[in-house]
Amino acid sequence: MVKYQKRRIKQHHEDRSMLDYRTETFLVVCEYMNYTKAAEALNLTQPAISGQIKYLENYYGVKLFVYENKKLSLTKQGEKLKR
Repeated sequence: MVKYQKRRIKQHHEDRSMLDYRTETFLVVCEYMNYTKAAEALNLTQPAISGQIKYLENYYGVKLFVYENKKLSLTKQGEKLKR
């Protein structure tokens, strides 16, 4: 029982750490409103940024960004997460 609890706590901590850097990525994309510029700022590739945003969208079950007339913008759910 104790091993299970420790494993679960460790997994929770790892999940939180993963969300922390993905949340940071989300905030940088919000700042630039451009995946490529956010990738350059974070020294990552654009596909890595896209993957992290997709992970957050799947995790929360909502779309965070949409393209409108070739311009990236936040959804209402994205606005809530940004706060």
